Amino acid sequence: MWGGILRIAVLFAAVFLTGMVVKGMDDLLDSSWDLAKGKRTVAGSYGYSLVPYLMVFLAIAAWLAPKISLSLFLASYAVGMFFDSRQKMASGLQGYQETVIIILLGSLFFGWLEMLSSLSIILLVQVLDDLQDFRKENPTGHKNWARKFGVVETILFAIILFSLSLALATEKTLLVLVATPLVKRCLEIPLKEEKQDAC
Repeated sequence: MWGGILRIAVLFAAVFLTGMVVKGMDDLLDSSWDLAKGKRTVAGSYGYSLVPYLMVFLAIAAWLAPKISLSLFLASYAVGMFFDSRQKMASGLQGYQETVIIILLGSLFFGWLEMLSSLSIILLVQVLDDLQDFRKENPTGHKNWARKFGVVETILFAIILFSLSLALATEKTLLVLVATPLVKRCLEIPLKEEKQDAC
């Protein structure tokens, strides 16, 4: 019994830390947009000085559970390229080319099933987040699945992704869905004014 609880705790810690890395980097890239919306984040407050901490988090997560944490991290990168598929990246490749390479590498290192389940889960988290943000954002000017494809279509897509994720990796799906609001709670608090509420 205790062995099972410890295993779940370790996996959850790895998922949570990976989520902190993914959201932290995403908030850094979107800091100007968040500022325009009046949304305050840890990344917006501390900028790129946050990067070393995120690297440490990813290293710990990879040590705790390498397949889950690193496949989720790679899947997040691949999904993040969706709206920038034609944009030229720092590597000199276009977004869709980097996405293909990342998915192939993830499948090679961790297995195609692990990578597929991580892609499905990360897509689900992204779609749910976009649905939540849809009414809060300006009607134009930012990347959002609900705005691009329609609310009803996005809800149906979320249902499909949820079913697929559960079928492929039930435990990983539930861990990510539980960790996600905790990650958002930790990184979307204006620390300087509400330190008592911080993680």
